[in-house]
Amino acid sequence: MKELELLYEGKSKQIFKTDSDDRVVVRFKDDISAFYNIKRANIESKGRLTCDISSMVLDYLNGHNINTHFVERVGAEGQ
Repeated sequence: MKELELLYEGKSKQIFKTDSDDRVVVRFKDDISAFYNIKRANIESKGRLTCDISSMVLDYLNGHNINTHFVERVGAEGQ
């Protein structure tokens, strides 16, 4: 699956269009903010941890017959 253009960027993630009509790629960012974006920082590996937690929760739900949008985790190990 080839990652194409950036569709959306928020405080914690980026969503990219792919060459597949029914899939997108979600990348979690290391950025963190507080107080309505007044304080900003970058925490190394925060995005990886957020991806780990989200993947585990969504995979658990799918495995217990609660359908979600999650298909699979792809990319670099731990990314």
